[in-house]
Formats: sequence, structure tokens, C-alpha cells
Amino acid sequence: MSQWLTIYKKEMLHFWRNKQLIWLPLVMMLIGIIDVITYYYLPEVIELSGGLPDGAVFDVPAIKGHEAILMGLDQLSLMGSLVIIAISMGTIANERNSGLAEIMLTKPIHHFNYVTAKWFSLITITMFSLCLAIGLNWYYTNILFDTISIKALLQTCLFYSLWFVFIVTIAVFFNSFLSKSGLVFAFTTLTLFILAIINTAFGHRLPYFPNQLSNHIGSMLLTGDITKQLLITSSLIGFLILVLLTAASFIFKHHKL
Repeated sequence: MSQWLTIYKKEMLHFWRNKQLIWLPLVMMLIGIIDVITYYYLPEVIELSGGLPDGAVFDVPAIKGHEAILMGLDQLSLMGSLVIIAISMGTIANERNSGLAEIMLTKPIHHFNYVTAKWFSLITITMFSLCLAIGLNWYYTNILFDTISIKALLQTCLFYSLWFVFIVTIAVFFNSFLSKSGLVFAFTTLTLFILAIINTAFGHRLPYFPNQLSNHIGSMLLTGDITKQLLITSSLIGFLILVLLTAASFIFKHHKL
């Protein structure tokens, strides 16, 4: 356990020295609120930009609080995912490419400890940033739109965080056998793109597909109930995370550095 903690502390210190513990939460918070604030002040923005032609009418449809929350989640799923992939793409690949991983593993360090400690350090910074982003989105939603309960906020953070844990795990999986961080970024992004295509084409037939998580969270926010579909989808994502993390450890152990 001390070996695992040593690697974990090393990674967290690396995040601190690179200021990722500062700029990542700020970027994620900006991504989480930009659509909500823009939508609310859109009439004023149009007016300041010169307004509409004479006779033209532009009405911004009113939205509910849960729709504002989902608006922020959609933006996080798009832009936030790319940011998280960017900070995850070199977690092992860079050390493999520089030879540092090989030097470290000449010591009695277990491969599973090495991979999972790095994975959990990424999870820590990701969850910290994501919860701040969702919390700020919730704050502005309560001010500008409808009141959303703290219970709903916590449930949203809990379930939606699984999606980002899934993304980090995919990146770590590709890190386990690729030595170029650019390739890790490309393959992780491609994987998410393929999942999105499958969801678009067959989502209506696959209610428990990972990409359906946001839809089920939307139903939860609307009704206030945690649905069976949300629980099963979350369990499936959790299972995939476990499989990918185990595979990453196994591949890293047997793949030539």
C-alpha cells in the first residue's frame, strides 16, 4: 500500500507543480456555465450587437432548471471530455517514451500499483474539477432559472462522474501499450466518437448504452426519481471501467516497454 501511495503522491505533486490543480478546475467551471449564462443573456447580447432588423421578432424560449443543468452537462461532455483526455494522454505514454517507466519498474514496483495509482490521481483531479463545474452550473441555474435541490445536485455529480471516470480509464488503457501521447489522444477520442455514432444510430434500441447516461440523468432531474435505467447504465459503465483498468494493468505488465 505504501508503494501505491508513493506513486499517487508523486502524481499529485506533478499536477500541482504544473498548475493543473489550478487551471483545470477553472477551465471546467467555465465550460460548465458558459452555455447557461449565454442562453439567459442572449437577448441582451443580440441587442448590444446591433439588434434585429426592423419588424423581426426574436423570443428566447423559457427553459426549466433541469434543462439548464443538462445544457451544462452537454457542454462538459463535449469540451470537458477533450480537456480531460488531453491531461490523461501522457500519464504513462510519456514515461514509457522517455524511458522513465522502465527505470521505475527496475525497482520492486508492482505493475498494478503503478497503473492504478496513476489512474486514481487522474480520477482525483478530474472529479474535483467536475464537481466544481457542476456545482457552479447548479448555482447559476438556481439564480437565473429554477431551483434545483442540493440532493439533485449530489445525485447528478455522483452519476455523471462515472462518465468521466470511464473516459479517464479509456485513456489509461491506451496508455498501457502506446508510447506516443498523441496516439493516446487520437485513439481515445476515436473511441468516444464511435460510441457517439452507435448511440445516435441505435440509442433507441440500447437503453443501457453508456452514452445514454445523460438522458437518464435528465429523467432523474425531471422526476426526482432514480430510474432503473439509470442504475443499470451506471452499473454497466462501472463494469466496463473495471474491465478496462484490469486489462490496462495486464497489458502494461506483459507489453515490452
